Amino acid sequence: MKAVRLLEKGDLNQSEIARRLKVCRQMVSRWAAEYNNGGRQGLKKAGRAGRKPELSEAGLERLIKRGSSEEFVGRFRLGQLAK
Repeated sequence: MKAVRLLEKGDLNQSEIARRLKVCRQMVSRWAAEYNNGGRQGLKKAGRAGRKPELSEAGLERLIKRGSSEEFVGRFRLGQLAK
């Protein structure tokens, strides 16, 4: 991971690394903490960030196969976010 290489070099602070990678500083801070606690293996355990989607990929495929337009699927997802 590029962030780990930049952190290991020690030339840049977390804010500068965040700017270069176009992520927020808090994300770099989280990566650094996970790396410090468990090395590269600790970063692999981090998993997906954010809320899990309510519409599964299989459900999305079923909607598309039924002939639902991409516009409908997009609106459905927006509706799920608005809940």
